Amino acid sequence: MPQTPLFRYFLYHKTNPISIGEEKWNSPIPMSRGSSTKDQKEYLDHHAVTYGDYFLAVSQFLEKDGFAALIDGISKQIDHSVDKNDFTTVEIYLEKHGEFYHPARLETIVYDQIIRFVVNAAFSKMGNLVIKREFEILKRLNQHYPDSYIPDVYSSGDVDLPGDGRKTRMFLGRWFKDYHEFHQTLDPGDNTKKIAVWDPETGSYYLTENQTIELYVQTAKILTGYYNMETYEQIFPWHHAAGDFVIRKEKNSIDIKLITVRNYGPVSENRGNDAASILNELLIFFINLSIWTRIDRIDGVGGIAWSGDSSVEGTIRGFFKGLDTQPLIRCFDMSVRDSFTKYLSFWSESEILDLAENIIALYHPQSPEIPIIKKNIKAHIQNVFSILNKSDDE
Repeated sequence: MPQTPLFRYFLYHKTNPISIGEEKWNSPIPMSRGSSTKDQKEYLDHHAVTYGDYFLAVSQFLEKDGFAALIDGISKQIDHSVDKNDFTTVEIYLEKHGEFYHPARLETIVYDQIIRFVVNAAFSKMGNLVIKREFEILKRLNQHYPDSYIPDVYSSGDVDLPGDGRKTRMFLGRWFKDYHEFHQTLDPGDNTKKIAVWDPETGSYYLTENQTIELYVQTAKILTGYYNMETYEQIFPWHHAAGDFVIRKEKNSIDIKLITVRNYGPVSENRGNDAASILNELLIFFINLSIWTRIDRIDGVGGIAWSGDSSVEGTIRGFFKGLDTQPLIRCFDMSVRDSFTKYLSFWSESEILDLAENIIALYHPQSPEIPIIKKNIKAHIQNVFSILNKSDDE
């Protein structure tokens, strides 16, 4: 006899189940991690959403049209058609609270395989706008870039929240299994900054120095690979503090994925399509990349953190690896890497510093990262220039 899959609800982990009617179920969810009490109160006064509202809204989204979105996602993941009778339970884990939306991890078992998804849910007006745009961007990038470092997405839609007629928008995508959030932290043992990986199963652990450099290599390679040399479209903004990148470690090797793309477009008004314009915009992209890969928040929610100099080495290596994935540009008479390397040779350290300061002047004036960027930018450009010259000598 056909049966409707049963939902089970959890906060972050299987050891933290939550049930209809209990006190937590009727408590409001946080606006975001790290919110002040004042911000939290203002948010709840105008946008009160309880844990129960959240879980029931996700359930409603999944149940639409006879579980059509989930069935489609499962079929694509296992490359085999299924129907709702092929899975009996769906476990929903509320993972975290972000600036714009709140992701849940879904798990269900089909043909003895555990199938995992992410559902991103937005409850604010801005969140609903961002999530709609992100769904379309992820679809587009996955169609145009064969080496995908971002999640596949399957379905998007609105759900009515109980009580006041508000809607929340959600989308269903692939969950990257065994990938975890990471952040700069202070090691209490020696009071040095390190990268800590948040693994809920085995506990947090630190990356080695070589693994840390490789993290920045892969981050820069991913962002450079998605940069469009001719339209200047790029993934920006992004932020380590928001947990945009995740990491998986197997023995001593690591792998990085990007789990969110909030915007994809040009960041300047330049639309020139000649070689000089393309190379100048690429230099701006490179400098901006070298700055933002260094920025995080201590433990994800603390003060603004500036990474150690080894991150610069990793970022530059990753940037050039990303250039190697770029297609040939018609107006270049050599590869993208060689063209950019030649272009860089005409720039002095002081000129690159001037350009960097001009780029910083275009950042939002209230951005909390600006003070630490301005404090470190001269030494940062010296480091970048030194590494670039060292690479030329080798």
